[in-house]
Amino acid sequence: MRRPLLISALAFIAGIILGRYWPSEIPLLFGLAAGLLILALALHRLLPGASQAALLAAVVAAGSLLYRGSRLPAEALYLQSQEWDYIQGVVADYPAQGPERTSFVLRPRDGPGYLQVFYFHKGVGEPLPISYGDELRIYARVEWPRKIDGFDYREYLLQRGIWGTVGVWSRRDIKLVARGRGSPILRFGYSIREGLFHFIDRYIPRHPGLMKALLFGERGYLEEGLEEQFRDAGVAHVLAISGLHLGIVLGLFWLILRGTPRRPSATVSYALLIPIVTFYLLLVGFRVSLLRAAVMFAFLALGAVLAEQGLILRRWVDPYQSLSAAALAILGWQPQALFDVSFQLSFSATLGIIFFLPKLEKAKPFKFIRPPWLRGMIAISLAAQIGVIPFVAWHFHRLYLLVILANLAVIPLVTLALWGGVGFILLGQVGLGLAGYLGLAEDWLLEALDRVTAFLAGLKFSYLELRGAAFGLCLGLYLGFLAAIVALAYLRSRLGRPPSLEQRR
Repeated sequence: MRRPLLISALAFIAGIILGRYWPSEIPLLFGLAAGLLILALALHRLLPGASQAALLAAVVAAGSLLYRGSRLPAEALYLQSQEWDYIQGVVADYPAQGPERTSFVLRPRDGPGYLQVFYFHKGVGEPLPISYGDELRIYARVEWPRKIDGFDYREYLLQRGIWGTVGVWSRRDIKLVARGRGSPILRFGYSIREGLFHFIDRYIPRHPGLMKALLFGERGYLEEGLEEQFRDAGVAHVLAISGLHLGIVLGLFWLILRGTPRRPSATVSYALLIPIVTFYLLLVGFRVSLLRAAVMFAFLALGAVLAEQGLILRRWVDPYQSLSAAALAILGWQPQALFDVSFQLSFSATLGIIFFLPKLEKAKPFKFIRPPWLRGMIAISLAAQIGVIPFVAWHFHRLYLLVILANLAVIPLVTLALWGGVGFILLGQVGLGLAGYLGLAEDWLLEALDRVTAFLAGLKFSYLELRGAAFGLCLGLYLGFLAAIVALAYLRSRLGRPPSLEQRR
């Protein structure tokens, strides 16, 4: 196989889909996966082709098995929870603490899975401060999630291992039992993050919530109406922490490293960037979208280092393989992430860039765009948007018409805001009175971003609503376009391939 990880990832994804829509018993799937693996090993020398087919079938069965095993018996757990006098558990994620409510995920002591807790405290005095790793006792009932305006909230939560919700309206109904029950590493990351949040609140007066959303992915702190404004402008993806943000942050440090008088080698540069990636993941709480980007970066970094050392060929460092490795790592850990919109958008955007960007760069219309950085930005934006079109249409029922214009205006501002935010946090901590000036400059950048997105959101025909026949027509046109691109690429590869020895004869 030319790309074994890609083929394996596709087989694993097929298995997860089969496990969801054609469920089978777990013992049967386990026996099938084990039997196919044994068959593949037995046929390895005798029939290599049959061995590979059996191995891929085993991967499909393993995908179905892991998905079925990850599904919680949600209804049974909900019925069991109705007998609880109170709920006691440990805060399992980084809480989002807004002015009106605090939301967090609780790992209950008396059952598997997680609960989504909403602690409402608007106008009720000083709320109970809640941190990662706190053990809480909550005097409230578990509620069964319902659909909200056609959105299957229950399934959305189940994909994250959450089988119920809890609403708390009074500080008297929530008691702190103990602190420091979670992972020491995550507690360390959360404490640093909370300190940075206070630092941002102090020195960025107008848009502290936007800063936290851009740099840490915490949209719960956004000012009222700002998230909808970004969504109507077609650039809501910049508020969801992803590989875009990691790439921008790493780009700053890469420029610094490669711009030094004694430029370090690629091996040293990647060795210095890996701790930065790890620390950034620690600050945002190891979100799936960033994990995908981090795994892909690690795979490419390892390949580049091995290629520089002459241990492998440079052509072996394949972005499809890197993306597939990230998909296998994330789906092996959390199979239900496949059906999560953030996972789908993250991977489809990256796949769009990998597949469409080389073709767009060779297209004649793009060669006339000057300067080169503008041409590259347009090509990357268009490639990513082509990749996410079907998923945006499916989940949000929209087709954004001005998305290229929006990204050309917004992405440079987001880049400057992220770079300025990193500089503000790092240099502002030094003292010397820099924090006030840097915070003011960062606030100006965030204000510019706010005004640009407000202008774009106010434009007529910035997007089309896709429902019913309009969605089917859009999907059909997209699939036809994709089939034409794939067929054209295949024909070009065949025409450009040198003749075989038999053809020469």
